[in-house]
Amino acid sequence: MWNWLVDMGIATQEELERLVDTSGYSLEKMNNLLYVRTGYHSREEMDEKKQLAGIINADEIIEAVREIALIVDKKLNWGDDEK
Repeated sequence: MWNWLVDMGIATQEELERLVDTSGYSLEKMNNLLYVRTGYHSREEMDEKKQLAGIINADEIIEAVREIALIVDKKLNWGDDEK
């Protein structure tokens, strides 16, 4: 859970170290931190809700928009010097 929180950008290594130093380590404490930062009660809940919502990352959206723009440009012959 520790590495996942850091990898997902939900908490930094330093924040987790501070939390554990003051309160001790437990999955409950990690889930509490997750809830405070994201509104999800557990990693599983976060994963399930994102899958159900069909969330994709921003890079995939940008790439899809670029592909659509190329198709539209070709259909409308924009940028074609032979008009």
